[in-house]
Amino acid sequence: MSDLWEKVSESEKEYVEGAGPFTDEHGQASIHGNTIVHKWNTKGRGFLTFFAVFWNAFVFTFLTATWSGSVTVNGTPYKSIQHAYANDPSVLVFLIFPVIGLGIGYVCAALWFNKTIIKHNYKGLEITRGPVPWPKSKVIISSSDIVQCYVQVYSSHSQNKRPIYAYRVVAQVLNGAEQIVEDGLPNYRAARILEQWLESKLNIEDKSVHGEVAS
Repeated sequence: MSDLWEKVSESEKEYVEGAGPFTDEHGQASIHGNTIVHKWNTKGRGFLTFFAVFWNAFVFTFLTATWSGSVTVNGTPYKSIQHAYANDPSVLVFLIFPVIGLGIGYVCAALWFNKTIIKHNYKGLEITRGPVPWPKSKVIISSSDIVQCYVQVYSSHSQNKRPIYAYRVVAQVLNGAEQIVEDGLPNYRAARILEQWLESKLNIEDKSVHGEVAS
């Protein structure tokens, strides 16, 4: 953690200018309103999309060929995969392949089309993620419950057996729990911009918190 922090410039540790990857609700590179938008733009989505297309094309070709054509399962030939299932339920294991393909395709769609919209209003922070349905697609955090906002760094995935780091902004609430405002941010600068925006809207003084990237 400390090594990563050393890579952050002194100016970024204090105050970061600009809008970074964020826009307002009109798509303009501005963070001066009560709404800030982060379009999901994961670097690895290109490879993941290629893999999803390749995987699903292979599965589709296999299912098409075996739906009405012969197939051999456990050394026994059958007229079709339907006939094989009727005689050998273990064929159900093949279902895992289209399920995996659909899952990867769904994640790809989210990475290409989703965005996170964070609004500051009378409710507090209203966070929505979509249009592709996603876990915690709508979260509301009351302003009075938020004690502090800060940046964390985490390993989002691995590449060539090496961890790839990303950043997230977390809100600490009264009971000490953490609620993720947004994750998947590409660098400290982007996370710091969001943190500063939250602090200004919530009128929170920036203080050092255990667990933040600066610790």
